[in-house]
Amino acid sequence: MTPSHRWHAPTLTRGEPIASITVRQAQILVGICHGHSNVEIATRLGLAEDTIKTHLKQILRAFGARNRAHAAALACSGQLEVHVRGDYQRSAA
Repeated sequence: MTPSHRWHAPTLTRGEPIASITVRQAQILVGICHGHSNVEIATRLGLAEDTIKTHLKQILRAFGARNRAHAAALACSGQLEVHVRGDYQRSAA
């Protein structure tokens, strides 16, 4: 993956409550925030579309979001502090 195509974890530090997601879920959240479909995210991350759907369900649960648009809005608005569990750099390769 070239540096221009590398996705970065969201930088979210304000607001309440804190949502805890995994590194992989953060990568998927970035794709959602960029407006990518599940298929596009799966292709970029080298995963199955069903895997993306499973992670998305977990993201929605962690955020208390109704749908992917609501999760993206929460992530981009700073209304929700997100803690990413794990080592992002090692998993983002």
